[in-house]
Amino acid sequence: MIHEAVRVQTVTKLLSGFNGRWAPNTYITIRNYADFQDSLAAARQFGVQFEEEEITHTFRGREYKFKFRYRDPWKWMLDILTDLMLSGLIMWYPVEKYLKHGSRITRMYNELISGTRWWEIQDSLPHEFGMRHVYLPLHLWLDKSSVAKTVSKHPIIL
Repeated sequence: MIHEAVRVQTVTKLLSGFNGRWAPNTYITIRNYADFQDSLAAARQFGVQFEEEEITHTFRGREYKFKFRYRDPWKWMLDILTDLMLSGLIMWYPVEKYLKHGSRITRMYNELISGTRWWEIQDSLPHEFGMRHVYLPLHLWLDKSSVAKTVSKHPIIL
């Protein structure tokens, strides 16, 4: 987990601004760092929990152990897909986008969901009365990126 972004000093400074001069008529129930941590702990109970695993690999005769924390991708996906607050916002089906400039019409491809292949896959899914099927790909980005000012990681975003 990333701890640099939630240091005591950072949270205290932000809360003093929120509860003080930045928003003088705003009342925030989080008054200090302990309240902040309690709020985060309570919020974590609503999502898929992190699990910890260890894998061992031998390289050039030396054994290496790696501990890592993760969320089960399938549980995470089901949690999002069955969330009633999100389900109405999810784009379940492919879309076609067009740009009309005068008499010229050009099809736009700006996201994976607007591509022709997505349409072909969606059309190939079973058509059963009362049972909707959707293509639900997982997109993985493995490039190194900054997750905080002082922390760079190779995140996997599903």
